[in-house]
Formats: sequence, structure tokens, C-alpha cells
Amino acid sequence: MPGLKIWLDIDELTDICSLEDSVSDSAVFGMYYSSGYFRSKNCRKELYSAVKLNKPIVVMYKGDSKSVTEEMIEECIINCNDYDS
Repeated sequence: MPGLKIWLDIDELTDICSLEDSVSDSAVFGMYYSSGYFRSKNCRKELYSAVKLNKPIVVMYKGDSKSVTEEMIEECIINCNDYDS
């Protein structure tokens, strides 16, 4: 797609302190969920920034939708308790 730029943190992030800036510069936040996503403080920081900035969020995952979404919800409830940090 002409003009489409996809930024992937593990490929392009040079300073972990600029996670939020990178989210701010994006038009859409794409989240690829895998088991343990919400246990990662950096993943939560990116997601919280996207929510705070009112970015459209596209969630992608692999697997049976019911089992994956149930796991995602449970993991989020357990780990997403530091929104203000």
C-alpha cells in the first residue's frame, strides 16, 4: 500500500524511553496479542499511551477467538493495574 509505514518496536526502537512518543506519532496502534502480553511493562506502556491518546487500536491474535479472548481478558485483569504509572 503506497505511503503506508509500519513501525515495529523491536525493529526500530532505539531508546525505551521513547515508547510513548512512538505511539503518539502513529495514526493507528496495532497490538499483536500473545500469551504474556499484559505481563510486559513495556507492552502495557504502549497500550496505555494509545488509550490515553485516543488512538484507534487494532488487536490481532492467532487461535480460536473464544479461548484467546478469554485468556486475554483474564491476563489483562490480573496485570493491568498500573495505568497511572
